[in-house]
Amino acid sequence: MSHQPIPVQHRADPGVARALLLLLAISLCFVIGFTYLGTEVREPAMTRTDQHLLRRVAEMTRPWPLVLSETASLFGTAPLVAVITAVVGASLARERRWSDIVLLIVAVVGAVLLSPLTKHLVSRARPTTFFRTSATGYSFPSGHALNVTCLALALGFILWRLPWHRAVKIAWTLTLVVYAACVGASRVVLGVHYPTDVLGGFLLGAAWATLLMALVLGIERSRPPSPHGGRRAKEVGAIPQSRAE
Repeated sequence: MSHQPIPVQHRADPGVARALLLLLAISLCFVIGFTYLGTEVREPAMTRTDQHLLRRVAEMTRPWPLVLSETASLFGTAPLVAVITAVVGASLARERRWSDIVLLIVAVVGAVLLSPLTKHLVSRARPTTFFRTSATGYSFPSGHALNVTCLALALGFILWRLPWHRAVKIAWTLTLVVYAACVGASRVVLGVHYPTDVLGGFLLGAAWATLLMALVLGIERSRPPSPHGGRRAKEVGAIPQSRAE
């Protein structure tokens, strides 16, 4: 008796199609939100509101050790985000999850490239009177918030594609949310960004990451199953058949 895999005929999964369209719609909503916010931050009224919020934050967090916010902020820098990407990418490479690796790298590289581009387009000055640490360049959007949003969403997307227990996935998802929130909050506490700068980084990062997720789903949906079995055949449901020799 021998077993030979018979590849299942390639069919479009309507569930994947709906997820793809939903991700594209969500990405578009984030783009619209970011664009609207990018025009509003140039208005004096928005700046006054931001300054009022920064003043309140400064009053509440003045007793806090500055090192806490500086440490949290460090985890949103491009070098450290790159290190996290490399470590996770190496782990994914051992599992031969190439599409996930590409998603992760493109998400992070895109964040690094989008940050200076959008900063110069908006050209919003930083709130220098609130500085508790040094910072340079334009203020909107927050590059740290953009970096961690792209990284966290890409990792979350990959996480829910892994064959892990649901409770573990939920725990790691909450960890990623707390990670992004802490980095974003640290930039406001340090006084180097207005609250809307951080919100802008979240929106732009979410727009970019969800667009990449949609592209990954679209590419995988259009890819035919391998006629030679292997991992791809297993993913699409190869059915073993027994026959007498």
